[in-house]
Amino acid sequence: MKQPNLLVEGLCIKCSHSKTITSGKGSIFIFCNKSTDDPSFLKYPRIPVLMCQGFKRDITDITEKGV
Repeated sequence: MKQPNLLVEGLCIKCSHSKTITSGKGSIFIFCNKSTDDPSFLKYPRIPVLMCQGFKRDITDITEKGV
């Protein structure tokens, strides 16, 4: 059975507030920049995030990523 790609299925990868961070060991984390201004947002939310009050679609998501 194929495992889902949780990064692609959630909102974070499409959000202008997110930043993808890769550790030295190759682990991938999503950092939420909204967390720097608003403590109600987690720095590293559990993926996949399916609903978020701070979600703002990243325009490069549409034009460059093709998502």
